[in-house]
Amino acid sequence: MMKFKLNISEKAGISYLQIFLLVVSIFAFSSIISAPTSKAQEVKYCCEKTTYGAWCQDTEQENCDVDYRKTPTSCEATSFCRLGCCYDSSEGVCMENTPQRVCDEAGGTWSGDAECNIPQCRLGCCVLGTQAAFVTLTRCKKLSSFYGLITDFRAGIDSELECISLASLSDEGACVFEVDYAKTCKFTTRQECDSMKNGMRGENETITGNVTFYKDYLCSADELGTNCGPIILLILAGI
Repeated sequence: MMKFKLNISEKAGISYLQIFLLVVSIFAFSSIISAPTSKAQEVKYCCEKTTYGAWCQDTEQENCDVDYRKTPTSCEATSFCRLGCCYDSSEGVCMENTPQRVCDEAGGTWSGDAECNIPQCRLGCCVLGTQAAFVTLTRCKKLSSFYGLITDFRAGIDSELECISLASLSDEGACVFEVDYAKTCKFTTRQECDSMKNGMRGENETITGNVTFYKDYLCSADELGTNCGPIILLILAGI
């Protein structure tokens, strides 16, 4: 009889243990399932401006500045953080991929073309004396006014490299060449020096050697080794 009761107790003990383990397993399994689910439910907000001053950021809701707009989606999907072109009409500067609110805050004019393919942002070569800049027409006017120059904007130049090359044509220096196999020199511009490479300096002078331009050099420079040095020294001496 005692053995029978013991067997019942053992069976009851196993049953209760199994139930307890089953309950624990269910809770453990539930926590495993619910953990990634709750993590997935953490929604990122698009903050038009964050509390730390950044514009159009995907972050937690508490990081959003309460004075600006926010929405529980990515900034790419919003209208207020859509990227476009911001044009500064006073400086003639265009800023690509700029949110509209950022442009408005800066006092610019915003358009929906993120790459700034608009007439106001069309670039050209702005010649500034012996220098040049690949900028907009408005920017060219601004720079020319700053340096006290007449605006010289070349709309037909469509690359920065071509613009810089154009500016270098007005460089001044020593143009070294040979006439009748005598090494001589002329102080002139790079453009004029380049034009002498066709082999003629004048009607009766034929250039017989290479034509080389030395920016910012005088023809009397010893290192050029031309026949101009002694002549200039004689003139300076009054002989």
